[in-house]
This record gives sequence, C-alpha cells and structure tokens, in this order.
Amino acid sequence: MSKASKLISKAITGEDYELVFINGKSYVMFPPTIKKLAGAISCISDLDFNDGATLKDVFLSCKDCTSYSKALSWLIRGDASLESELSEATLTEILDAMEIGLDMVGVTPFYKAASLTRSANLLAASPR
Repeated sequence: MSKASKLISKAITGEDYELVFINGKSYVMFPPTIKKLAGAISCISDLDFNDGATLKDVFLSCKDCTSYSKALSWLIRGDASLESELSEATLTEILDAMEIGLDMVGVTPFYKAASLTRSANLLAASPR
C-alpha cells in the first residue's frame, strides 16, 4: 500500500493521530488545522531563531520554553489552555512533541498553496 493511500485510510478511519508523552502524561495530537497552526506560529513568531539542519535544531537555537509550551498547547488543543501544564516538562520533551505535530502537516499543502498563490497573482496581473 502506498504512503498516500495509508494516510487517506487513516484519515477516513480516524487513526491519523500521534501520541506524545510529556512530563509523564500522554496527549493525543491530530494533524493540525489552519487555526491550530496559526495559533502555534503566533506563539513563536517573535523568537529569534538561528539556522539549523532540522526543524528541531532551529527550535533548539532558542530556548524559550514558555513560548514553546504555549505553541504546543495550540497544536494539541487549539488554544493555550495547556500552557502551564506543559511548561513543567523539559525543553526536549516539548520540542520532540512540536516536531511530531508539525511533521504531521507535510510539504504537499505548502506546495499547493504556493502554486495557487502564483496562479492567482498571474491572473490578477494579466491585462484583460
């Protein structure tokens, strides 16, 4: 079975989730929606990041666990309600869970969005 068909099968049957373990407790993480991604990104958008080989390396370059726990709360719940509970975990636990959540998005939606944006810009710029 191809990877795409497995993803579709899991999405249809409701099995497209990951379990993350933080501070001795498990949390169910579903693929993030646009709202969850926007909330998480807004929590870490003011941080100063350095370049890294992986997403985790980039996050490790800035050690603001409060912002990360708030962003992770957005990825898990869709709001900041878990921030204080998650802030008791280690930075590595938080970053591992964020990496799992963000990896659930994949690159295909970003390529589609970029392609659609380019098409829309060409339509708007072309004379009629």
